[in-house]
Amino acid sequence: MKKNNETAIYVAYEDFESIDESVSEKFLLKAVLTSAMNEVDKEGDNAKDAIRYFLDPTNEYIFSFQSVCEHLSVSPKQILIATGLFHNPEFMYRYNRNSRSHKKQSEQKTH
Repeated sequence: MKKNNETAIYVAYEDFESIDESVSEKFLLKAVLTSAMNEVDKEGDNAKDAIRYFLDPTNEYIFSFQSVCEHLSVSPKQILIATGLFHNPEFMYRYNRNSRSHKKQSEQKTH
């Protein structure tokens, strides 16, 4: 009996391209970041939540601003510039204050 290599399974296997599983995760992280960036320009609770999101200095939570930027290899500074928050003195004062406070707490935990 002659083998027929042109079966549907064989053809499907030949056309198979492996999927990078991290691509889906990166799309999700991009969506989280894009959503927060879009909310900054709006008014109300969503805008306040977005600003709090950008102010959070922690990277322990996978969807935190710092963590998302790290996973996407994006500069947090560039995101803040794009949203207009980088040139907002009040925001940057709070952002830098939160960052310094978080660093002190992290250092105390390690000692």
